[in-house]
Amino acid sequence: MFELGGQTGQITELDPPHVIAWTFADQVFRFELSTEGEGCFPVFTHVFDETTPAARTAADWDRCFARLDALLAGRTMSEIASSAAWPDVHERYAASWGIDPEIGRTAHAERTSG
Repeated sequence: MFELGGQTGQITELDPPHVIAWTFADQVFRFELSTEGEGCFPVFTHVFDETTPAARTAADWDRCFARLDALLAGRTMSEIASSAAWPDVHERYAASWGIDPEIGRTAHAERTSG
C-alpha cells in the first residue's frame, strides 16, 4: 500500500523487469516490457472510468512518454518543451475519440495561467 496526495494505491503485480501493475485512486495502471528482437517494446495501460477526461489524460501521458523517449535516445526534453506540444496532442486525441475538448482546454489554461 502507498499513499500520495491523500489517495491510496497498491502494487497488484510485480515481475521485474517485465511488469509492474498498480491501482491508485480507483484507477488501474500497468507497464509491461516485452522482448522485441534485441530490444524491448513497452506497453502502458491506464484504465479509468467515464468521469476521467480521456483526451486530457492521454495528452498528459503522451507528453510524459515523449520525455522518456528523448531520454532513452540520449537527449533531454524539458518539461516546458514537452508541455508546449500538449495543446496539439490534446486536440488530436479529442478529435480522434469524438470527445468535447473544452474540459482539457480549460484544465490546461488553469495549469498554465498564473
